[in-house]
Amino acid sequence: MSDTPAITLVMPAWNEERYIVPTLESVTAAAERFRIDRGGDVELIVVDNDSTDRTAAVAREHGCRVVSYTRRHQMASVRNAGAREAQAPLIAFVDSDRSLVPERVFCEIFDNLQSPSIFGGGTAMRPEYWS
Repeated sequence: MSDTPAITLVMPAWNEERYIVPTLESVTAAAERFRIDRGGDVELIVVDNDSTDRTAAVAREHGCRVVSYTRRHQMASVRNAGAREAQAPLIAFVDSDRSLVPERVFCEIFDNLQSPSIFGGGTAMRPEYWS
């Protein structure tokens, strides 16, 4: 594979300091599995939606690229802000308070989207909290 990541994962986040770490850990594990199994990289973009806590700092501490977006509570535009920054040809989205399931999610995304008859999809998730 090239220097360009194969998949970009966009994660919108607003005041998720308390919940984002398990999600980042699951994303890291899934990205490592993808690197081992498919030889490609996953780019992770966290879109900080004008948080007032340490969400952006925590994301940076976990090696994420952080994009700032100040128009709060417009989820589609927050996701789109991250997608505009994506370097990969495939873009996936996950909420910052959700852990990715299964660990092979990026392998599954990549494999499925190699078919010209598939252009999108979804996966299982596990909420870190219920509101």
